[in-house]
Amino acid sequence: MRGRGPSLSATCTSTPPPPRARSTILQQQQQQQQKQQHYHRRRHRHRFEKKAFLSRRRRVKAEAASSSKEDKDKEEEKHMHLLEEKLSQHGAPLQVYYCDEEYEIPSFRDTTILIRSTTPDAVLSEMRGKMDNGVEISTKTVYDEQNATISSSSSSSSLKKKSRLPQVTITGGVFDLFALAVALVLDQEEDKEEDVNVAILGLGAGTCARLIDDLYHSSNKRVKMFGYELDDAIVDLGMKHFGLNELKEKGSLVDVRVGDALENIKTKKSDADDTVKFDLIIVDLFDDQSRVIPQLMEVERWENISKRLKNPPSSSSSSSSSNENVSRVICNLSTGRGRGANINNAVHVAELIAETCGNGDVSIWPSSKMNVWNECCISGPKPSFGVDTTPKVLATYCPHWISTSKYVKNKNSSSNETDEDGDDKDDDDDDIPMNGWLLDRLQGR
Repeated sequence: MRGRGPSLSATCTSTPPPPRARSTILQQQQQQQQKQQHYHRRRHRHRFEKKAFLSRRRRVKAEAASSSKEDKDKEEEKHMHLLEEKLSQHGAPLQVYYCDEEYEIPSFRDTTILIRSTTPDAVLSEMRGKMDNGVEISTKTVYDEQNATISSSSSSSSLKKKSRLPQVTITGGVFDLFALAVALVLDQEEDKEEDVNVAILGLGAGTCARLIDDLYHSSNKRVKMFGYELDDAIVDLGMKHFGLNELKEKGSLVDVRVGDALENIKTKKSDADDTVKFDLIIVDLFDDQSRVIPQLMEVERWENISKRLKNPPSSSSSSSSSNENVSRVICNLSTGRGRGANINNAVHVAELIAETCGNGDVSIWPSSKMNVWNECCISGPKPSFGVDTTPKVLATYCPHWISTSKYVKNKNSSSNETDEDGDDKDDDDDDIPMNGWLLDRLQGR
């Protein structure tokens, strides 16, 4: 009988390693685990050190920025001198500062400004030049910290009564547009003997009133201004620091009414002053965020304003670009800035002005034109500025007004390639509603 071979189970069974070999394997496994642990510890430590380094670097940068800001604020405080602080019933405390000739912002050098303590970047009123009790100082000024007054560095003989200079410093903002509107009503009153009446709703400390007086003091017709201001504290500061008292003494500023301007502008038969009709009404009313106030979005408010116009636009005047016998309303369509901005409210106000005060017409000042970032509109037919009545310093503002009459013409006559003013016809206007057209123009599109 053939013999049987070796057992299969015997050939497949592995021989266990000797004790020394097992010890070597365990050591290798332990070394591998130690390497992995060491790697993870190093990686974790590296992440921690990197995080600590970045945090330290951010902290150093923040401290440097804070130190730089503090140094900048200290440097700015050296050239901003607090003249007076006054409590207000309509907002944060009011502060009057004088910015000397070394102030950081060139446009505010040698300027007295009015701000609220909580919004130092929003200048309520400003007055350029050196004034001391109604006297203009022509030499370099010195700020007296002890007495908080502005005086001249030269002798008193160099002081002279305020004289009218041929060159007037304009503000570079919406006040220039308000002053330009006066030229429209002066042009139409050229052959009449009566004075030109201007109402300023939102007088503030008198920046607009002083600019109008400086620009039109030598015109053939006398410009008489009537101010309306909500905050009596602002009026008091305007009288003391911004020359409102001088305007009242010389008769340029006939009256200042303190209270709700939209209520005081209403016609009241019991009050003789309310019988005054205005050739121009300036509306500069906004909230603490520089936005249109809700009251201006009510049609009744604008109807009350239109009743105070001397010669509201009619259908005959609206069809022409002439300024003859047309009283105007010019309004600052404040949209605000940042998250609070609301351009749609400005569009709605522009439509109400066209409907109630302009016989369907209104002209738009697009935002950012000539670096004036306020949206603005003026009622009535497209402005046509006279050469004789328009101050030369304001002439650059004249061509940039856009009238809604262009929109109406484009809608009614699609066959014409150019409008009456020689501008190219915008074919896209055919499909845009009026409020959309206003929205595009106000945003400078």
